[in-house]
Amino acid sequence: MRKWGRRVRWPLWRCRGLHTLPVNVPKAPYDVLFCGTDHFARKVLENFLKQPNLYRSLEVLTPPDAPQSWGGKRMRVSPVKQLAKEASISHAQVPKEGMQAYTLPGTIQNSTAPLLLTVSFGHMIPPSILQKFPTPSQALNVHPSLLPQLRGAAPIQWALAKQLPHTGVSIQQLAMHHFDTGRILAQTAIPIEKQTTYAMLSAQLAQIGADLLVDVVTDLPELHRTAWDQDPAQVSYAPKLRPSHAEARWEKWDANQIEARMQAFCEQLRMTTTLVPASGNFPKARLYLLEGTALDANLAGQDRQTVAVLADQPPGTAIYSERFQGIACLFAKKATDSGKTCAKRQ
Repeated sequence: MRKWGRRVRWPLWRCRGLHTLPVNVPKAPYDVLFCGTDHFARKVLENFLKQPNLYRSLEVLTPPDAPQSWGGKRMRVSPVKQLAKEASISHAQVPKEGMQAYTLPGTIQNSTAPLLLTVSFGHMIPPSILQKFPTPSQALNVHPSLLPQLRGAAPIQWALAKQLPHTGVSIQQLAMHHFDTGRILAQTAIPIEKQTTYAMLSAQLAQIGADLLVDVVTDLPELHRTAWDQDPAQVSYAPKLRPSHAEARWEKWDANQIEARMQAFCEQLRMTTTLVPASGNFPKARLYLLEGTALDANLAGQDRQTVAVLADQPPGTAIYSERFQGIACLFAKKATDSGKTCAKRQ
């Protein structure tokens, strides 16, 4: 039903929410307002700029510059704003009071074909702005998941952390008052390969999203007509990352789950744990797990000494392994495991 790496057009049974909308969407070129922040959004904008037939004017809106976590008064400029400066594109920042205080540029307010595009923007677009765009398909969002799966702020990270077999990119209409709930115009699905990290998957999905957005805007009137509703029975969420998401739960997670979270969160969070010394000679210490690999549960033929020490210990027990030149940690075992599951911290 899905073709990997190809745009998805769902069969009729999956499109029961379809209806022909009475208002027609104008054809390209459009007067575009692009709202975005990060490297994912920058890639999408870079690709869109290479399609001058799709826009007659283009404005960029980004969140305000953020203070560096170090460096005194230095400010961190978003990748999208950097690109706007490099390409001499007119750009503005979200007012300190929020999007409610933002005024659309004249090129959008006076346009017969305005188009709003958001990518990793992080701000709710208020109804007062959405109402300036005549049809729902003239206000679009590029979301890196197969909606309605993984609605929320961190879909790439949670696709990896949840060890999903596949993910993708959706182009969806912006909805009033809610994130990621609008009707879908197109999707591209891809498999998630083993050992994929956040950086790898983000770069892959950014290119897919960039290409898919160009396809959608090129064929917008037709895709507006065939847009489909999200299936509420398939909804899942990808919440904003918190430090607690990266705290190792030895008694709950197996080694593969820990490894998946390390690959998913490594750009934003470090996996952590608390070292409790067996002897009590020094106080508890907070440790960062910088690198690790899930090992086969049956270590008998590889490191008999480690297996013997860990055999009857509770999850979370750790010992230095000369065989693996690192720390071997005992994890909770899966119901299908024949033995304990271990991971190596290198």
